[in-house]
Amino acid sequence: MKNKILFLTIVLTFSFPTFSAPKMITCTDWDVKAKARSFREQAESDFWKNNMKEYIPGRLELATFCETAEYASKFKLSVDTDDLNKEVFDLEVQEYTFCGTKIKDVERKKGRATNSVISITMSDAGDIFNIDRSTLNSGFKIKRNFSCSIEDIVIKNQI
Repeated sequence: MKNKILFLTIVLTFSFPTFSAPKMITCTDWDVKAKARSFREQAESDFWKNNMKEYIPGRLELATFCETAEYASKFKLSVDTDDLNKEVFDLEVQEYTFCGTKIKDVERKKGRATNSVISITMSDAGDIFNIDRSTLNSGFKIKRNFSCSIEDIVIKNQI
């Protein structure tokens, strides 16, 4: 009897196909004051005064705009959890907003995963966005000024 139960358990466990689980990872930088300060510092720097003078009013306007925003930056990334077991995988940036304003449409990106970090190449210039898997703290390079959350993506009418 024990052998039959064990056999049925094994058959039932491995006979149904497993489906990957699509997830939405939302990472948000809440520090609007730091973002605004960064724009002001750029506008006041010698580099900008000497080389980018015509852009200074825009930087100061961005600083003012960011101070009143709900958050500084937000990324929404869709990823298949099965892909996180691969060394290199594709994912989509569903949304990139900056001080509350959407600045990019959906883009496919390359990601890398280790046991501790998910890394996404966000630009052709090689800007790497890292998500610590244990804490869900994230940011560019070694900075961890974003916090992330994970949600299931519900797919209707899935076969």
